[in-house]
Amino acid sequence: MTKNIFIILIIVSTLSCTQNSLEQTRLPLTRNLNTDLNSLLPLGKSVVEVMDGIKNAEQIQVLNEKLIKGISENYDWFLDYQKTLQPGQELPYHPNLGMTEKEYAELNEYNEKIEAISTGQEELEITRTDDIYSFKTTGKLSLLNSLTINPSKNEVLMGGRLLTKFDTIYVADGSNAFKSSWRGYKWTFEEPAEADLEDLRNPETVNMKSIKLTLGRLDNSTKTILIFSVKELKNGQRKINVETPIIF
Repeated sequence: MTKNIFIILIIVSTLSCTQNSLEQTRLPLTRNLNTDLNSLLPLGKSVVEVMDGIKNAEQIQVLNEKLIKGISENYDWFLDYQKTLQPGQELPYHPNLGMTEKEYAELNEYNEKIEAISTGQEELEITRTDDIYSFKTTGKLSLLNSLTINPSKNEVLMGGRLLTKFDTIYVADGSNAFKSSWRGYKWTFEEPAEADLEDLRNPETVNMKSIKLTLGRLDNSTKTILIFSVKELKNGQRKINVETPIIF
């Protein structure tokens, strides 16, 4: 019996991932959160590029579907195969992955050269009241309406959840989906806080929720990049699966 496809998608995703209405000078990031958010989040209305498209998406989708099918049909084997890997080690090819070795190499090459592309524009309004940033928008960005950021307390709330895990980010070169080195901040809420592959052995019992906010500065354009992600499984069934980058 094949396993829940959404569970497979979560596993596969862990294997390897505008113009302001008024031009403003963007200062370099300082690692002072209050100062940096003042630079990263220009107040007022901006037109943002929604970067949730992928170049060569059709070719990648065909190969991903083969991989998902292979893992789904060999699910227990795959979980055990993952355990043999060292931290950071890429998943070696195996016929049980559901594709030829050439196709697997092609998929890895696509993933290494993946490029995000714009699928359209939305208007985003940012306000700041009593040191708290709030967001107002519509359409596919509407989840941002529940986002607030308090830099003085380093508190980020989204969807009624406090994103308690905080980290800084530094992407050293342009070999990523946005074709630029960049740096910034990331806040995360995960429930459960820790999980391993054994927790996925019986997908029908899996309950997981993840909310992530990433905010940074692209070095090649000095524009702001904001990525929000909300994913939830209840009894192995997908409730929400959103990951949307915007640039402005």
